[in-house]
Amino acid sequence: MNKLGRVTLGALGVAVSLGFAHAWLNLGFDPLAKLGLRKEVEERSRYRVGFLPVT
Repeated sequence: MNKLGRVTLGALGVAVSLGFAHAWLNLGFDPLAKLGLRKEVEERSRYRVGFLPVT
């Protein structure tokens, strides 16, 4: 794999991981509940504090 391919793959990995973290922290996506490792909680707080700044 050449250098451009590795850079592209790394950038794609960073984008996917940031999107996943955003969905988990801000949109209420719980990966453990989707995998069946934790019971889903019906009522969650609607206001979530995330790590991505909104300007």
